[in-house]
Amino acid sequence: MKGSGSYICGIFGASRFTDLTKSILPILAWEMQNRGRDAWGASNGEVIVKHIGKITSSWDLPNWDRGIFHTRAGTHGENEIANAHPFEFGEGQNKVIGIHNGVVRSHKELNQKYARSFAVDSMHIFAHMAEAKALNDIEGYGNLAWYQQ
Repeated sequence: MKGSGSYICGIFGASRFTDLTKSILPILAWEMQNRGRDAWGASNGEVIVKHIGKITSSWDLPNWDRGIFHTRAGTHGENEIANAHPFEFGEGQNKVIGIHNGVVRSHKELNQKYARSFAVDSMHIFAHMAEAKALNDIEGYGNLAWYQQ
């Protein structure tokens, strides 16, 4: 597998930014950087920000009231902004914005089955959610955090 750091990305966040959580988030960012240094991204369920490189190289806590964050150790797809988490699929009530750390082992089979050309295995999870598909053909492991309208 390619990617810097470990082979499973880092995720963290807070459902509500308070003075305390705002003071802890930079520490979590620093720690999660050890899980992935290729790229990082964040969302508050409305806005998505993505950067290439280590999170501590461009860390700036957005002026949000909540947020999920992802540090990428790229195992699938090139190291480019389009392949960094969070991923957004759907629109309106079917809109899903999510992050995943782990591996979808059925990535190639899902690309074939659904005529997709996803570079990143995690994309299948959130596409399935936005399309109201059952998740039982997604084989793998990891943790998820997402916003759904």
